[in-house]
Amino acid sequence: MSVDSPSRLVIAKVLISKGRIDLPATGTSMYPLIREGDICRFVSLDYENLKKGDILLYQSDHGQLIAHRLIYKSGDSYLCKGDSNLGNDDWVYSDQLIGKMLYVSKNHKIFYLNGLLGKTWTWSILTFPSVSKLWRRFLAFQESQIRS
Repeated sequence: MSVDSPSRLVIAKVLISKGRIDLPATGTSMYPLIREGDICRFVSLDYENLKKGDILLYQSDHGQLIAHRLIYKSGDSYLCKGDSNLGNDDWVYSDQLIGKMLYVSKNHKIFYLNGLLGKTWTWSILTFPSVSKLWRRFLAFQESQIRS
């Protein structure tokens, strides 16, 4: 999903004024946790309490709005990665951050990231990074089946 700087500011203002914003997911980088069309709720950031495994909403250097998992932080620099991506994203800086994901809504069922299933999924992705390769292969296989 690409957004221009004014759109980013609008999203940030909604987060500040309402404390939350719901956005539809696009792409497959967070598959299977987040699928195309799922609704993701983001809340305002508390920079001091961000931790490894949180899903952050940020604007990339190319203007894309991205929600990926925090892998490492150092000062005001953050390294993120999509769950099914093979490599890490470029470094993200505090001024690019917009919000933190609270939950994802799938078919009107809410999946909280700080609930038991969310914590278990986060632990498995962080503990076994090779799982990303399996999901990427599965997605490639699915795409090949659709094309044929």
